[in-house]
Amino acid sequence: MVKEDIYKSIKDMSEHIRKALRLTENFKVEGKFNHIFICGMGGSAIVGDLLQSYLDINIPVTVNRRYTLSKTLTRDSLVFFISYSGNTEETIAAFKVAIRIGCRIVAITSGGILKDLALRSKVPVVRIPLDVQPRAALGYLFFAVLNILRNSRLIPNPREEIYSTINAVSNQRIEEKAERFAEKLKDKIPIIYSSDRLKGVALRWKEQFNENAKIHAFCNIFPEIDHNEIEGYENLNGDYHVIMINDQDDYFRIKKRMELTKQIILKKGVGVTELDLTGRSFLARMMVAIVMGDYASYHLAKLIDTDPNSVTLIENLKKKLGGVM
Repeated sequence: MVKEDIYKSIKDMSEHIRKALRLTENFKVEGKFNHIFICGMGGSAIVGDLLQSYLDINIPVTVNRRYTLSKTLTRDSLVFFISYSGNTEETIAAFKVAIRIGCRIVAITSGGILKDLALRSKVPVVRIPLDVQPRAALGYLFFAVLNILRNSRLIPNPREEIYSTINAVSNQRIEEKAERFAEKLKDKIPIIYSSDRLKGVALRWKEQFNENAKIHAFCNIFPEIDHNEIEGYENLNGDYHVIMINDQDDYFRIKKRMELTKQIILKKGVGVTELDLTGRSFLARMMVAIVMGDYASYHLAKLIDTDPNSVTLIENLKKKLGGVM
């Protein structure tokens, strides 16, 4: 199947969410669990970061970006193995460990080795359409996991927030604002800052600038920034532009820190652009920020005459490693 280009994938986020809900409509896991793990790399692992931000439940959520698994994982853990291609070697290696432990497993993939291993091990599989680039599959992957958790009654029903999100990410003004971000970032190194609750969003922005625009980008979170990174503005060694992602429900001291830090950065001659997230639904705010970052990275790629679809260095590295990655 020919994969759609990155731009179309960004525009189709709402449809990807709808498809994920349909694919997992009757999918649930039975039992009680003391821990939820999300195992994956890149755009698949971001699913776990966003779940950590969004969910407010008594069960801890851990993101695993390793070949192995945490010793805290037990037979009472629920583990999602996510690999869009199905051939991510770190995820496959960790999957084999989980099978030996005997914990409850769900695989989410478009096919590949992960699908084959899961079927052979009688592990339930959610098959995602093979029609986008792996980094553009976030709508499929995140909402598949969210819907499974809902169906399994492991989280409060987010139905209203999900449909609010579907409408919110379709707003044309998101792309218009993202284009203005891209213009400010031309010939700059982006630094993305947010509160801890939006760390997954900040990381997504960074990774999309890496893969789509093929530039270095960095991210960090408040309040940690104010205990170390802020000193880096004394001796600047690059042409940076800071993006601050502010959420309406950030803790009041975090809001004050962000404002004061912004003033320090501006006085050091570094530009700052703010993204203010408002609205009733935190899920919608989070996903709007994701889509805006995706658009910004795409339009920046176009501004600097870079193909946002190819990932040549990643593919070359895979070939040198041999086998799957």
